[in-house]
Formats: sequence, structure tokens, C-alpha cells
Amino acid sequence: MIQQVEFSSFDGTKLFGKIESIKDVPIKGAVLLLHGCPSYMDEYGFYSNSHSDLYPNGGMAEILAKNGFISLRFNYRYQDKDISPMDMNDLSISGMISDTEAAYWKLEEYVGANIPVYVFATSFAGGFVAKWINTYQRSIKKLFLAAPLLYLPYTLIKNGLLNTNTDMAKLNDSTIAEIQNSGYIISGGKKVTSVFANEVMQINQENEFSILNCNTVIFHGDIDTYVPLSQSKRIADKFKKVKLIVYHDAGHGFVAPWDRGLEEDIRLKIKAENLNDLYNKLLGELNEH
Repeated sequence: MIQQVEFSSFDGTKLFGKIESIKDVPIKGAVLLLHGCPSYMDEYGFYSNSHSDLYPNGGMAEILAKNGFISLRFNYRYQDKDISPMDMNDLSISGMISDTEAAYWKLEEYVGANIPVYVFATSFAGGFVAKWINTYQRSIKKLFLAAPLLYLPYTLIKNGLLNTNTDMAKLNDSTIAEIQNSGYIISGGKKVTSVFANEVMQINQENEFSILNCNTVIFHGDIDTYVPLSQSKRIADKFKKVKLIVYHDAGHGFVAPWDRGLEEDIRLKIKAENLNDLYNKLLGELNEH
């Protein structure tokens, strides 16, 4: 059963999502699904997928529902499947954190206060979800991260926007000039404004994980070129509450890399094997007492 939902963020921004469950299946818990940026609520089939030979049980939301876990997935502000970077007006990390808080309360409204809440965040959302939990002091049963961006400045560094040759990191001159001229720069599929760029520099993951009130499980591919495994490994090595599960020869999205000369159908099969394994491991963690 899928219920379309609409709710408002802190500043009145309208958000749209889907709550998925199965009638007459006892509820064990609720899972808030947070997509990357740029992305959308289904996370390109990771969160919700049609049943097929490769995905006999569907995607994460479908599998969760069959096993007694209600889920809410939604589009962050100025993001959906077909949106262009030019349409990402006022995109900000603080706005997405407010959207996460609004989605949490929508899920609580649906399931009630006595049902444990879990969170699964992918890629960019993994970069601010701990900040959200700590800021609002949310009681989360367990946090799951997939290929998380645990060093947010990397989104600027990898796209050549940040000057790191001085003691104080700054946007480079050409980036500053473009933002001052146009009000933004398009980078990594996102509209990066001065506000967005400033916020990227202001989340310290080690501080956030040091006060995080829940155990965390990270899933990461060992040849991820979008978000290096080293980011997840650094956090997992430092904090005992963090468990790292590594997928061998898997890139971002747990797919086999393009440069291995593999046929597309083989690449898709490898991705499906990784994701189906991840779904099973996720269920194991959710059912663990």
C-alpha cells in the first residue's frame, strides 16, 4: 500500500513523498529514507524498484514493507527525477536539514510515537544526517548510510572550486567571480550558491559522530570515485558505534565501474547482486535486538 503525502518544511516549502506499507503486516518499525543530491525519492531504484528478475522483491521500500517496516521517502526541496540544476532555487544544506525534520514528523504522525524510527541516508544526505539528529535531538534506533559524503568540502574540492593552497580554505577566484556575477555556479549537478558553499564548510563529522546517540552502519564500495571509501573508513575507525560494510569492486551506487570493459547487462547484474545483498544485510540489522 502506497500513500501519497504532502507536508511543509520549516519555511513553508512544500514537500511530496510516499509512505509504503502492507496491510495486515505487523509493524516492527518505521524507516525514513533520505536521498542524495541531486536525486529524488526513489534514488534511481535503490529505494523503490519494480519487481523483476534482477530485483525479485523490488527495492528497499518494497522489501521493508513486506517485513513489517513502514517507510517514508520524499523529494528534498528543488529536487525530483527530472529537475535541472537551473531549477534548484535556494538549494541549501540548512533547508534540507529542515526538510528532514519535517519528514520525520510526518512519519511520526503516521506511525505514532511508540514505533521505533530508523534512518537510511544515501550519498549527500549522509553528509548532514548526523547533524540533523544531533541538532534536533531525535531518538533514532539505528542509522544506515550508503556511500555517504562524510567530508562535505570534498564536493567542492573534486569539482575544482576550492583553493586549499592557503592556511584558510577559500573558494578559488574564478568560482568567486562566477558566483558574484551569476549568483551561483553549476557543479556536480547542483546549483551552488554562496550560501550552499559556506554551509559545506561548516559540518564537522567527527564532532557529530562523537555525540550521536545511535549505532551506525555504513555500506560503501571500495572503488567509489564520487565519494572515496576513505571517508567512511576514517569515521568507522574512530568510533566503535560505527560498523562499516565494504563491497569489493563496487563504485558509487554499488555498480561495477565503467572502465572494466564489462557488458552493460553484466554491470547491471553485479549492481543487483550488491543491492540485494545490501537489502538482506539491512533487514538483519533492523531485526537485531
